[in-house]
Amino acid sequence: MFTYLRGVDVPLNVVSDSSSIKVIAELPGVKKEDIQIEYKDGILTLAGEKKSELEQVEGHSVYKEIETGSFKRYVRLGEDVDFSSAEADYKEGVVTIRVPKTKNNTPTKLVIK
Repeated sequence: MFTYLRGVDVPLNVVSDSSSIKVIAELPGVKKEDIQIEYKDGILTLAGEKKSELEQVEGHSVYKEIETGSFKRYVRLGEDVDFSSAEADYKEGVVTIRVPKTKNNTPTKLVIK
């Protein structure tokens, strides 16, 4: 499993258990309608835009930590998931994506010949 970030920093956790993979991402200040979630070729893409709600003031910034702009975060989930049954929830700036694993994802032994 790998992750890749492009744009505004999006911290996330990926948790796998026997039945599903959960991707939990912190997106404070991002509206639900500004988030897109896609899955293709084993890769989950979390994309969107963090827009500034702050009042624009004239002059030069002396200090600025609040990031704005677009982001894309890629997470390789593999092919053994059922994305058509995936669920996403967004609460208090945290998006949680739960993707069930398929039945054929059970561990098997391989005998060396």
